[in-house]
Amino acid sequence: MSESVCEATGGVGPDGAAAPRNPPGDVPAAARELRPGRQRMLTVARRLFCSQGYDRTPLRAISDALGVTKAAVYYHFKAKDDILVAIVTPVLDRIDQLVDSASGPLHDPDDRRRFLQRYVDLLSTDADITTLLLGDPVVTEHPLGRRFAAQREQIRSLLGADESLPAGIRTSTALRTLELALGEFGDADPAQVRETALSIAIAVLDAGGAAEGPSASASAPEMA
Repeated sequence: MSESVCEATGGVGPDGAAAPRNPPGDVPAAARELRPGRQRMLTVARRLFCSQGYDRTPLRAISDALGVTKAAVYYHFKAKDDILVAIVTPVLDRIDQLVDSASGPLHDPDDRRRFLQRYVDLLSTDADITTLLLGDPVVTEHPLGRRFAAQREQIRSLLGADESLPAGIRTSTALRTLELALGEFGDADPAQVRETALSIAIAVLDAGGAAEGPSASASAPEMA
């Protein structure tokens, strides 16, 4: 038996002495090569989280889908939560970059459209993650979900939600239109869905004149 094999399995070395076993948690190189890569694990876990729900996807389901043991998954990730963080964080980082790119409230219609176009592009690229963040109750309450909720509030503010109650209603409706359309219809015709959702959102944001005029009760003549 060669020295390298003895070190991997425990046994007798070439000098007849007991060869050291691998320390707990260490993985022989040969076995390591058989394990799926980190990115493949993330791809499979993402599909399962988004189709079955995060809470209903145990690590065993991920390892079974990969055709490996749970130990192989633990080699890359200490816990299922670490997998979720690795999947979702890059998406949230890109939204942060978008929010940071805005210098202030987007009053100009062209600025609003460009900003929302970029937001739509981000959401459509990761529509499954958007749906997970908005629709999975466990993920919604997770720190990642709360981070996404804070980002959406920042976007509402950039679009003028703080200016008045009607403005707040319009911005919330516009954002939900984008998010729901991409989540519900994103696979049908992605380009058409993006453009339609964006057009509706812009129309909602721009439909402010009459709604913010004098109230009906104030303008109506008094009855005798």
